[in-house]
Amino acid sequence: MKKTILICSFFLIIAKTLSGQVAGTVPSGTTSINPNFSMSVSQISTLSKDSMDIDCDGSFDLIFNLYKGQTVVDGANTLEVFIVNPDFDFCSFPGNWADIMQFYSMGDTMFCTGQSTWNNDTIMLGNYGCMLCSENMVINNKYFAYSKNSSEFGWIRLSYNLQDMGSTSSAITLTVHEIVTDCLPNSIIESKTDEIKLAAINSHTLNVIGLSQISNYQIFSIKGNKVLNGKTSSNIDISSLHNGIWILRIDGVSEPFKFIKQ
Repeated sequence: MKKTILICSFFLIIAKTLSGQVAGTVPSGTTSINPNFSMSVSQISTLSKDSMDIDCDGSFDLIFNLYKGQTVVDGANTLEVFIVNPDFDFCSFPGNWADIMQFYSMGDTMFCTGQSTWNNDTIMLGNYGCMLCSENMVINNKYFAYSKNSSEFGWIRLSYNLQDMGSTSSAITLTVHEIVTDCLPNSIIESKTDEIKLAAINSHTLNVIGLSQISNYQIFSIKGNKVLNGKTSSNIDISSLHNGIWILRIDGVSEPFKFIKQ
């Protein structure tokens, strides 16, 4: 069973189109989150993959593919996004190799019209270093739009740099700065596994309900890195964690808890 607790205020955007929604703005009563998501590749002929959950349901919705080729001999550096969850579509337009993501600057009204259409296949974000490479090599704090079930909309803000000037050691990079999600405000989706539940006392403390004895716990980032561990029978201090999405595992409890600190 999935267990999710939201310690921050999220929102559900209900709209028929993206018309009127402006890149970079968060309407009154809503919020956004920094997912603390970054990727880097330095070695040539190396593909790095990393997954992201947008809607806070504990399942990954998309995968970023960052590849460093041999640009000195016409081997492209590329950045693609593969949509895992069929409920999601992203605004894109036809390109040389694949559909290309439609980017917006802060303040742009996010329309998906003209050549741009909603797409849930693999989408090219950018490329560099080949004869036919014509897409964005460098993006700095740009937005792209998503649709969920054709009725809920949001945006993701990112930066990347695919230029390595033919170097075999220079890194190509991706950073996702901000996500507007369709999570419900202050919601706690309760589910029981071994009769254990998770609640928020405040933004600095989690309360584990139902433990019969002191148990070991570990907290991981969404990329799988362990950041905290300890023992508890009730409360867990998370004041040292920065804002973002985290996963809590407790020894003897069969499923992890997912929570968002904001």
